[in-house]
Amino acid sequence: MAPTVWLCIPTYNGDRFLAEALTSAIAQTYRPYRILVSDDGSSDRTLVLVERYRSISPVPFTVMPGPRQGMVANWNFCLRQALAGGADYIKFLFQDDVLLPTCLAEMVGLAETDPQIGLVCSRRHLLGENLSPQWEWLRDLQKNWGAVPTVRAGRELFLHPAWLCPPDNQIGEPTAVLLRSTAVQTVGEFDPQFRQYVDLDYWWRVMLTHRMAWLDRPLVSFRVHAGQTTQRNQQADVIWAEIYRLWLKALFDPVYDGLPTAARQHLYGHVWGQGLREWARCWRGQRRSRFATLQVLAGAFLRRQPLAGVL
Repeated sequence: MAPTVWLCIPTYNGDRFLAEALTSAIAQTYRPYRILVSDDGSSDRTLVLVERYRSISPVPFTVMPGPRQGMVANWNFCLRQALAGGADYIKFLFQDDVLLPTCLAEMVGLAETDPQIGLVCSRRHLLGENLSPQWEWLRDLQKNWGAVPTVRAGRELFLHPAWLCPPDNQIGEPTAVLLRSTAVQTVGEFDPQFRQYVDLDYWWRVMLTHRMAWLDRPLVSFRVHAGQTTQRNQQADVIWAEIYRLWLKALFDPVYDGLPTAARQHLYGHVWGQGLREWARCWRGQRRSRFATLQVLAGAFLRRQPLAGVL
């Protein structure tokens, strides 16, 4: 029997690009066991579009509309539904993005070569109109990896010289990742304290206990546009603080006890150095608005504790 894949599409007011995502979902050469659309209280035409595609889909199609809970709660709901449904693999597809027709076939095919593989990631194309030079860094998240094996222990990435080099998320967005359900059962759910690096925290936790696989070709298209979460977080100036929150979690939270000692030492020095540079910028008046948040982060670091609460 072929492994079962639940293709999970969390939605919220996504009618602008959703049709392209849904078209790519039902066009997969490896048929998902089920497509799950979990809607987070949309007020636009999202559910109208979903119903239209459900009526023509050759794949079993579950639509679960609900009240507004927030992005991470919706992701976790998808995980719980897929696990309860007996999924062997869980594949996210975000409402703005597109899967290439062979995406599931290639990811599942590679994952099936080794039962210890917890996640499979691939390169991706960028979608967007008039992409400005500021987005060039998004084109090649793995540019600093060099030659790496197709399958390796996830822990090895923490020891790679490029681990803490930009960009912070070198694995990719959830659309570019396939998860094995047993890895999800081991790791648990996405951490709701994050808004930007919720996926990266999850990839790191999976990598501590599982092998990872890498497809060195684009199998998905990731869309860049003004309304996406990353853009809103940049405008709110919260991304810089969240990477510190993740670093503190990796250093001091028991869920990261398996982090290799050399990686922990490297991260400790990295946080110390980055924090000093951020303090200097604040004192020079370049980023004075960050001063209060930086004090909270520094306090947690000096107490050797993960950050608790909202910044």
